[in-house]
Amino acid sequence: MNPTLGGMDDRILALQGTLTGRVTEEGSGRMLPGAQVEVVGTGLGSLSGSNGSFSIANVPVGQVEVRVQMLGYAPRTESVTIVSGQSVNLEIILRRQALALDEVIVTGTAGGAQRRSIGNVVDRVDIASVREVSPAQNVQELLAGRVPGLIVDPGGGQVGAGGAPIRIRGSSSAALNNDPIIYIDGVRMNSDPVSGNATGGRDGRASRLNDVNPEDIASIEVIKGPAAATLYGTEASNGVIQIITKRGQSGENQFNFSSSLGGTWFHDPEGTIPDAFWTNPDTREIIGFNIVRQERETGNGDIFQTGLSQEYNLSARGGTDRLRYFASVRQNRADGVVDWNWTRNTAVRANIDFLARENLDISINSSYSTGQTRQTGEWFRRVFWSTPATNVFAGGRENRLRGFDNAPPEALRDDLFVRSNVNRMNMSGTANFTPLSWLSSRTTFGVDITETSNTTLWTADPLGAGGFFGADSRGRRDVQRIQNEVISFDHSTTARFQLNESLGSATSGGFQVFDRTDWVTFARGDQLPARPVTTVGGAAETRGNETFVQNVTVGGFVQQELDWQQRLFVTGAVRIDENSAFGEESSAVVFPKLSGAWVLHEEDFFHIRGVSQLRLRAAWGRAGMQPDAFDAARLFRAETGPGDAPVLTPQAFGNPDLQPEIGSEVELGFDAGFLDDRISLEFTQFFRSTTDAIVQRGLPPSGGFPGSQLVNLGQVDNWGTELQVNTTVIQRERLRWNLGGGLALQRNEIKDLGPDTDVIAVSGVVGAGDRQHRVDFALADWFHQRILSADFVSGSSGAVTNLMCDGGTGEGNLFFGGEAVPCSEAPRLFWGRSEPTWIVNLNTSVDVGDFQLFASADGRGGHLAMDNGINASSTSFSTTLKANEQTDPIFMAYRQIGRSPIGFHRGDFLKLREVALRYRIPDEWVGGFGVRAASLNVSARNLATIWQKDEFHFLSGVRVMDPEITRPGQSFQGEAQATPPPNKTFLVTLRFAF
Repeated sequence: MNPTLGGMDDRILALQGTLTGRVTEEGSGRMLPGAQVEVVGTGLGSLSGSNGSFSIANVPVGQVEVRVQMLGYAPRTESVTIVSGQSVNLEIILRRQALALDEVIVTGTAGGAQRRSIGNVVDRVDIASVREVSPAQNVQELLAGRVPGLIVDPGGGQVGAGGAPIRIRGSSSAALNNDPIIYIDGVRMNSDPVSGNATGGRDGRASRLNDVNPEDIASIEVIKGPAAATLYGTEASNGVIQIITKRGQSGENQFNFSSSLGGTWFHDPEGTIPDAFWTNPDTREIIGFNIVRQERETGNGDIFQTGLSQEYNLSARGGTDRLRYFASVRQNRADGVVDWNWTRNTAVRANIDFLARENLDISINSSYSTGQTRQTGEWFRRVFWSTPATNVFAGGRENRLRGFDNAPPEALRDDLFVRSNVNRMNMSGTANFTPLSWLSSRTTFGVDITETSNTTLWTADPLGAGGFFGADSRGRRDVQRIQNEVISFDHSTTARFQLNESLGSATSGGFQVFDRTDWVTFARGDQLPARPVTTVGGAAETRGNETFVQNVTVGGFVQQELDWQQRLFVTGAVRIDENSAFGEESSAVVFPKLSGAWVLHEEDFFHIRGVSQLRLRAAWGRAGMQPDAFDAARLFRAETGPGDAPVLTPQAFGNPDLQPEIGSEVELGFDAGFLDDRISLEFTQFFRSTTDAIVQRGLPPSGGFPGSQLVNLGQVDNWGTELQVNTTVIQRERLRWNLGGGLALQRNEIKDLGPDTDVIAVSGVVGAGDRQHRVDFALADWFHQRILSADFVSGSSGAVTNLMCDGGTGEGNLFFGGEAVPCSEAPRLFWGRSEPTWIVNLNTSVDVGDFQLFASADGRGGHLAMDNGINASSTSFSTTLKANEQTDPIFMAYRQIGRSPIGFHRGDFLKLREVALRYRIPDEWVGGFGVRAASLNVSARNLATIWQKDEFHFLSGVRVMDPEITRPGQSFQGEAQATPPPNKTFLVTLRFAF
């Protein structure tokens, strides 16, 4: 050993000490994990552990400033004297503060930005804290009901499902995707909301967002609308969701383990699933039965079960000042409400932060997940559309269907296998470089690769086509393999200057490249020779297909921010984008932005009693929504021509001038704290206009191309109000009571659909003419004739004639209240909006000593919902009571001219969403086992519907199963079709920190 160097090391160590301590909450005394503890000016820091403790080594001797920050709490700075070679203990107490203006928000610029400087609202959800009490088991459930103006519809009642849309401030496009884009640790991710196996039914579609392990997430930021999302450019018009995963910390290694055990069940299926009716053709007697009760009473048992849910999470974090790490592994197993529905998932993550030099830190994030799900097939429809006509007791005739539609449950369990397997890898690296004190840059590169295998097997039935699944019962195998690859590159640089004592400047610039490819292969085999043969290659007939789609976006931006004494901020920016989906004749698109914020309460003249904080903000900006990959291209398809030669025939006309839709938004609002921040309030008013909206225009037959062409002709306006309030009702030693809530009011209106076009039917929807995009109305509103009277052809039941409808009133004769006219001449009238116009969420938590009680409720309304399953029951299947009685002439008339109104009901509701009780196990009980902290949590989700506006459908008289039901995979909300309601769940969770 070199004695000189050794002596130098000893002298350096003699000038350092160790800082330890614990972070707790003011009033309740609760230990606070995840607080950021920083020794100011040294680059040293740590995160508090599960029991609130922290430790920072190698702190320079002398007096130092220790700054502690945590989401939801006011930052605190303490002075402490470090003694050479000794450990100094510090107790830090943080005060609740909903308006944390100094917290850093992830933005498109290097280093992020303090909340105080941003002119638009950014909602942030502390997922790490939410997970301590919430029974939410995936990311969609974690987001639902926690952010004003954000709607996450539940998936169908299958485990492994969740393919419902996410809407921020409602829909704004008639033809394109209305979902936000999603980033994880700065990298675009595949968040397809309708992935998975279509054969599993629309209710079984999955969301790729739920591949992310909720236990790995530290926080989620929701950036709303074009004014906030300008720097994200094309595709960002519908908002941006940023997922920030957990990081490592310097100090001793810490381990966290959690285990959850619970159940999933269909509450009261006998009272929820409508009774089915049938008219005996011999006696004309109407026979009614309930399929759930029937199965139980005939000895076949319950159709539904309570599925077992298990989840195990293990994570570790630690490191030194130069190298910090976070690693986790998760195993999740869940069984559904029928015994052949299950999902099995495993996820691992490793995040590493490395201080390569004093001015260069590098973060590497990697995760891998794999999962298998067996879906049910369209099991619920077989139950929902049950009928006494095939019941074993109907007319004394035996029938193997036992009343089920098409197939009994055991056929779907034993003869139909619908599965989805997913393997996903997400990797990214970020380098933060500060070559000069005033200059910083951030470079992020990442890749998100998802491989999905969807398989469906109909086993060979000895009865062949006489089996339950018709021709498919001769044996069929479908295999679809999807590889999705998302590559992101993002670089930005920020130069900060203090121009004088009061005026500061931050100039930023950067560029991004985003590349997405989708490669899909499909193979099908028909006529499998025997039940053991289950491969495509073993089939008598085979076929296949392959598609490849790539989309590339390249963009750059420049931004200038000026601040006056860190109180008044003005920011301007411009982003320019080019995308491969734009038409050949279109040019790059420019997205400008301008925003301002004023931290008014820090001004010397501000003296309003009771107001502790007040920030005014305003923002204006633009962002885009690109067309689909081939919308601008002229396409042909290959067919077999004369002499078996391949020929090309027209498929799509394309549009070389096609450009993205442009969303422009003005957002105004303020953030305020009252009574020493015991009450906080965020208020936002927004006005948005989507121009160059893409709509379909019909093509003349003489052109040779079928169908229509997409063109930039339309305009859709959105506007609304958002309000978030949080209050601390009681704050005393070991007692705290918090109340919070949010309200969003939102509307949209179509202003233009192009020359000579006032209405476009919503494509891809059953009864497409009933949902319309119509000028001066909202997107996808409901329109249908309104029947006033009808006469029975004979007697007092059966077929009707002389149908008279409302002729309409008001502009365009589109509203109820007109003169009666023959229905053949009657216009379609406006029945209601299909998407909610108000959203509300409420929550409360009470901390008493080591106990914490949490509850939340949420709801929405102002719209008209339609269950097409009830329509089919009343027409195609004729299993409702009214369809068999045939004594209501109005009901019978709707069966003749259009069935949508039969399934109408108002969609307003309020649900008790979550209830949880958490108990912090005293340290003295577990300390002897090496446990730092432990807790027990008992929780439940989707407990009850507190209120709903309509209990029955207007015309059918059938009870509404669940007012929240929306069919997954729909472009617009408000429609269901024999969709199972969200399941109820119960969980018991144990958490340990070592």
